Amino acid sequence: MKCSECEDLIYDYLDNELEFDIGEQMKLHLEECLQCNNNFLDMQQALATFKDELNSVKVSEDFTQKVMLEINNQEVSNFFSYAIVGLLGSMGLAVIICTILLYPVLQIVTKYTVEFFTLWLRMASALSFDNVLLVFFSIVLLFIAMAMRGVMHMEEGQV
Repeated sequence: MKCSECEDLIYDYLDNELEFDIGEQMKLHLEECLQCNNNFLDMQQALATFKDELNSVKVSEDFTQKVMLEINNQEVSNFFSYAIVGLLGSMGLAVIICTILLYPVLQIVTKYTVEFFTLWLRMASALSFDNVLLVFFSIVLLFIAMAMRGVMHMEEGQV
């Protein structure tokens, strides 16, 4: 076995995860090669120290509950994030589909909207309103205009 192969397999050897014959080759190489053996012993010592340190860490009795609660909170937060994105995406798709399907209607609405605002500008400039009355007047005028256009189209059979 070459030193490069030994370096690649050293973690698996430490974890006893090598096949028997490869493990035996590794063992022979470590007995013959001083440098690889020193690397192996260093890693073995570091792993033992790490395991000792890991076992010496003490956590509170409710640690598991706190972690599970935090995981649950994250899952709920992620669910709501995905739900909002899904809802907004669906609404956007619905707007696009409605726009495509209602394009002829939108052309008519646009035409009458321009006529309405032209009328509104003429009337609003002729009358002296304060801002609140102007908004109220605009809303009333809009509803009247919509109702009158609807009635006119129903009479003409265009609806």
